[in-house]
Amino acid sequence: MVPKRGRAAGPRSGTERPDRPVTNDGEPVLSVADLSVEYPTPTGPLRAVSRFTMSVRPGQVVGIAGESGSGKTAVALALMGLSPSGAAVSGSIRLGDQEMAGRSEQAWRRTRGHVASMVFQETQAALNPTVSIGTQVSAVFSSSLGLPRREARSETVEALRRVQLTDVDRVMRSYPHQLSGGMCQRVVIAMAVSCGSRILIADEPTTALDVRVQQEILGLIRRFAETEGLAVVLISHDLSVLEDMCDELIIMYQGEIAETGPTRDVLTSPQHPYTRQLLACSPRLGTTATRLAEIPKAQRTWPEGGCLYRSRCDVAFEKCGEHPQLPLALGPAAHRARCWRANSGSPEGGQWQA
Repeated sequence: MVPKRGRAAGPRSGTERPDRPVTNDGEPVLSVADLSVEYPTPTGPLRAVSRFTMSVRPGQVVGIAGESGSGKTAVALALMGLSPSGAAVSGSIRLGDQEMAGRSEQAWRRTRGHVASMVFQETQAALNPTVSIGTQVSAVFSSSLGLPRREARSETVEALRRVQLTDVDRVMRSYPHQLSGGMCQRVVIAMAVSCGSRILIADEPTTALDVRVQQEILGLIRRFAETEGLAVVLISHDLSVLEDMCDELIIMYQGEIAETGPTRDVLTSPQHPYTRQLLACSPRLGTTATRLAEIPKAQRTWPEGGCLYRSRCDVAFEKCGEHPQLPLALGPAAHRARCWRANSGSPEGGQWQA
């Protein structure tokens, strides 16, 4: 088993929240079942996501982690109906009581902003550089709620104050390049939650922000979850951020869920070798190592098929030639791993020790 990691000096994500029970109030805001996404390529379809399943309830924060290319952003785009043209999306995506998979772009437009919103990684790209902040935020209220100009401006002022921006008049007159990255991210969050969205999908929302600003942005998202019941899907490479923020955690590898469960269980008692090696790559106090661990490239050559991770795995055995399935959940926050070693029903499996 992997012991709980020490914290680096100074604040990490800054939320430092006390333990609290996972929110289970109400029906899930988002329910995803067997979501698969394939992209067309010159050599044939490329499967970016395979049979992804999750649910998020009001006030709950669910994290998604994994290395680059693991399918995190592909999942996020599919959940918002924003997959690239030509992508084949299958499975079920339920937002509230509406099934959105296969719906028209017009139906998605009625849903975005009202039921689900997304905050992207690059805030500068999410804002129009040629239009003032006040005009951009006001346009959300005008187009989505049909408010007249004066009311839209009044709502804009209130929306920017909700995300704890000061000197709102100056912010509204400013253009994106005149604001810091943290201020732009607050503006984007204000736009995302301004029209009553029940779920926020945040894809690496603190990229390129310094630690103090990162702390403020994450604290803002957590406050919306705790005080307003906003459901949140948080995507990040930073396990320390996910540890502080999330009730449940999903670890992805090559488009599949490798491990999922309560965040503390996943990070203190990882059941998948990939999760264990991700944790080994994270800096922690109390070590004398001068170099961080790395997840190895292919360790050996295996026949095609079987577990997707076995060529990099240090505990692979012959059973791994069969592709493991993610066990069925026994409860709303069951800890599960797609690994034969974590399957006590396997004669050679059971809990492995790292």
